[in-house]
Amino acid sequence: MKRFSIILLVVSIMAAGAMALLALGCGGGGKGDPAEVIDRAYAKSFDYDTLHSEYDVQLKISGDASTLSPELQGILPLELGISGSADIDNSDTENPKMQATVSLDGLNEIIQGLVGGTSANETEAAATANMIGSLFSNLEFKMIDKVFYVNMMGSWYQVDTNEVASQVGGGTDEVDSKCIQDAVKEKVVPSAVLTGIEEIGSEEIDGKQTTHYKASIDMAKLVDAAAEASRQCDQAETAGGLEGAKSQLNEMFKKTDVELWVDGDDNVRRFKIDVEIDTAALSNMGDTPLGSDQEKALESMSIAITATVNQSGFNEDVDITAPEGALPLEDLLGGLGVGGNGLGGGFGGMGGAGATSSTTTNPFNT
Repeated sequence: MKRFSIILLVVSIMAAGAMALLALGCGGGGKGDPAEVIDRAYAKSFDYDTLHSEYDVQLKISGDASTLSPELQGILPLELGISGSADIDNSDTENPKMQATVSLDGLNEIIQGLVGGTSANETEAAATANMIGSLFSNLEFKMIDKVFYVNMMGSWYQVDTNEVASQVGGGTDEVDSKCIQDAVKEKVVPSAVLTGIEEIGSEEIDGKQTTHYKASIDMAKLVDAAAEASRQCDQAETAGGLEGAKSQLNEMFKKTDVELWVDGDDNVRRFKIDVEIDTAALSNMGDTPLGSDQEKALESMSIAITATVNQSGFNEDVDITAPEGALPLEDLLGGLGVGGNGLGGGFGGMGGAGATSSTTTNPFNT
């Protein structure tokens, strides 16, 4: 299995784990046996029709990447902040709606470092970095009636996810998103994949009194549960990949701590996860051996991710409407000099799932 596929599996595992972690605060309010409380709450966490979330993610990559390429000298440490908000309305399961904003802090500096390393003209490098940064620093997204909208540089663009899915999806290997969601709900039971669950105090958040919990993810158990869920939905290859990479994933995730703040109505008002990744474990993954320079770079690197999500608007009315005058996505791609199938395939991966199944309102899918 290629390393990129392994990385995608890691992302899927963490998403499944995050869904399980939500359950810590959704029921019982910390009363009774913790394992029973979180397992009951886990089922309840799938019941929201609407939800509002505000998130902040901090990514830091440290180490020395110069052995990979001289142009990467000094690119690390790299720091990127990702923040924004998301609203989901799944009251109509046939036509779920979503709207979200994304703001990237530190993107210009990263692009400047990358472009500067390959350009002898500092002015040209700065101009290129500013152009790319302005394009991607602040984005808006919407999904309405299976049409995906993106706002870039003040203009809305749209693509029909059904059309994209038919072009880039298709085949008999297409994943049944509803099956995966149901299997995760059944197999990735919180009490089976979390360790060290405890109550650590109380705190007021947005005027609501909350109970504060903490726990950690047991990666080996999470991988086993995620593999079972995949196999239940006829994704044997995915399950085998997860199981085959279990020991490396255990080594890779050095820290997987979570905290939750739960109000008196058993709603998670805040969720936080701290993850530290040892990239040296990547050298043992994949079918193709790494070169000595690549291994040296990975051994020197580490990745730290801190994500905080504030939640509100549980089952409250939300207004999500389609933007007027949206242009075809092909117009944007043409202006960027990108072929429609190139970036369109990426949007298709996002939209295809939405076109074939409901958008879950479990907050960790926002």
